[in-house]
Formats: sequence, C-alpha cells, structure tokens
Amino acid sequence: MASIPPGERLGRFLRATLPTAREVETAQARAARIATRLQRDMTVTKAIAVGSHSKGTAVRRYSDYDLFVVFSRDEARKWAPSLASTTLMGRVRRSILASYPSTSLRVDQQAVKVSFEQGAHSVDVVPAIFDHFDNEHGAPVYLIPDGTGRWLATAPDLHKRLVEDAHQSSGRKLRSLVRMLKWWSASRLATYSVSSL
Repeated sequence: MASIPPGERLGRFLRATLPTAREVETAQARAARIATRLQRDMTVTKAIAVGSHSKGTAVRRYSDYDLFVVFSRDEARKWAPSLASTTLMGRVRRSILASYPSTSLRVDQQAVKVSFEQGAHSVDVVPAIFDHFDNEHGAPVYLIPDGTGRWLATAPDLHKRLVEDAHQSSGRKLRSLVRMLKWWSASRLATYSVSSL
C-alpha cells in the first residue's frame, strides 16, 4: 500500500480544520436571527461577522461566530445617558433572550455569548457604537465594552485588512498556520490557550 506523501498529509489535515459548509450556514442563520431580533428592539446601524469567520481562520468544531453589532449612539443615550457599556450589554442580552429563551446566554467581557449544543458553535454578539473615522488608516473606529463597564476602541475593518496583507506577504500561508495552531491548542487536554490571532 502506497504511503501518503508528507505534503499531502499536511494538506489533508489543513482541509480538515476548515469549518464545514453546514457549520458555517448554521452559524450564519443563527447570527441573522439574533441580528433581526436586535433590529426589532433597537436601532442597529450595522451587523457584520468579525473575528475568525471573517478572516478565514475559523476552525471546524471549535470557532465561535463573532457578530459585531453597531447600535445608534442617539438611541443608546435614551436608555443609558452615561453610555455605560454594562447597560448596553444587559439590554442586548435581554433582547436576545426573547428569541432564545431556553438557550444559555452569558456576558463574557466584550460579548454576549449565545451558546448552542452544549456550548459548541456559539454566537458571540459584540455590541458597539461608532466613535470616529480614522483618516490616517482609512477605517471606522468603534467603542465596544471592555468588561469593566467602560469602553475599548477597536477597528475591525482595519484589523481584517492587516491580516489579509500579512496573509498575502506570507505566500498565502498565514491563515493555514493560524488554523493549525488553533486546532492544536483546542484538541489538547492541557495547553496554553491559542484563542485569538
């Protein structure tokens, strides 16, 4: 019986780390349902995928789907004049709970984590408000909860662009490397966490 060349074995492994089409479709459908619910309850200016699913570094069975939801600052002031991020997180959690009353929901630092199937394939809803446009880098900057009630500046469009530039500079190998490291980390019983790019 002919052995599989090492390069082909690596290729098979890397393909096996990719999320299945069904995983992606399920996550996108859940995220769309959550976004629709939030749009019904509040003024949402945009809801997009960020994180590993938008950057091509998601790993089969292990990667959460990060939904970045931008809320109107004017509406936010109606129910939180001080714009406390804890108020926004609580409001988002209550809204999602109306659509998923029997699903586990918890606030986890910058996101409301909506867990499915014993915690697998969760949708992490990251609430945000627009802060300003960074002309130097050509990207919008948003404020997201920092986990302590205050805010943290982030620019997901810029981050995605930087990752894409680094991927191209690496000979289109960066995404595969990141997926391989995430798979290795998630499949070990005890290891240092490799949870983010």
